[in-house]
Amino acid sequence: MGASFRPGEADLNPVRKRRRNRGRTLQNSHCLSVGRRGRQTDPEVGRPISSSLWVGRRVLLAMPAREAVKKPGGLQAGRNASGCPFLQPEPVGRSMSEKRFVMSYSGGKDCALALYRMIRRGCQPAALLTTYRAALGCSWFHGLKPDILKRVAEAMAIPLRLVPVGEGDGYRQDMLAALRDFRRAGVESCAFGDIDIQEHYDWCDALCRDAGIESVFPLWRESRKRVVYEFVDSGFKAAITVIRRSQLDESFLGRTLSRALADEIARRGADICGENGEYHSFVYDGPLFRYPLVPRLGRPFRQGACSVLPVRL
Repeated sequence: MGASFRPGEADLNPVRKRRRNRGRTLQNSHCLSVGRRGRQTDPEVGRPISSSLWVGRRVLLAMPAREAVKKPGGLQAGRNASGCPFLQPEPVGRSMSEKRFVMSYSGGKDCALALYRMIRRGCQPAALLTTYRAALGCSWFHGLKPDILKRVAEAMAIPLRLVPVGEGDGYRQDMLAALRDFRRAGVESCAFGDIDIQEHYDWCDALCRDAGIESVFPLWRESRKRVVYEFVDSGFKAAITVIRRSQLDESFLGRTLSRALADEIARRGADICGENGEYHSFVYDGPLFRYPLVPRLGRPFRQGACSVLPVRL
């Protein structure tokens, strides 16, 4: 049986949404609370989260959350249109002693949280780097159109580099060329949102070594449950837009990620963080956004083993 919608939980599935209230917009159905900035509690051990920033196999920085909220250089604080506290990089031209990095950005929750941690530590984002299939006109894995990704980058006030890539080794060569361009422009590292899949780590780390820059994994080897809870508690909002049908049914599509929804996903036997591809999400608001985006989600369609909910803005 499909999961039922609960009152108070944001729901973006177009079929259920039309039945409940025609014409209601996502902007009026935000339900995730904005956590207290800085002091976030580890749900597993009941103490403030301490996050490690990994570069290659070396820990660069271990910083308790209460220290991370001290205003770092190169950031401006404020609130976006939905009232969510946000941090933004300073405009280019101000003094920047922080390391410049490029973020490998898919549009999903893990890379958004990794980007947030990097900025909170005072690192300066040079760009969001997103690969896409030119033949299909959408990004790899999350299937987002270039115009959607551009709107996300504009809302974050971070430049976007779209990289058309081929298949197999062509994918690697296209990514390598883009990273070498960034290195020549003074970028020192590339950050990734991977958590604990060693094969992904090794591939990204080798790619960066060949490009002459450092690989950074802000979420590496952390509890998957902790990662998804921190994402929600930080005030981010993300809709589930892709599910693997062997592990989740289509009733999960369009729902806004919350602690309760993450726990429900885990009870279904899927990974709570979707790290193995059980689900993908689209982040449309949170502490990196100057203003919230308002996604309009189309009708689900099936693509191989997955079901996809198209995103429009």
